[in-house]
Amino acid sequence: MIESPTGKLKGATFKYIESELYGYSDTLREIAFLRKNLIFCSPHEDENIRGGKRNIPSRPTE
Repeated sequence: MIESPTGKLKGATFKYIESELYGYSDTLREIAFLRKNLIFCSPHEDENIRGGKRNIPSRPTE
């Protein structure tokens, strides 16, 4: 086991954390790619080109 400030880490845990830190820049790049695709790429055309109905009644109750 490896000593840490809060206790001991198992070797497998240390190796996993080490691999995640090594690939951190790739992870950030993948997150940016996915965020861009979610924001800017919509598979559907906007069918509501004239806007929606008003939510105010046109003839209020008299």
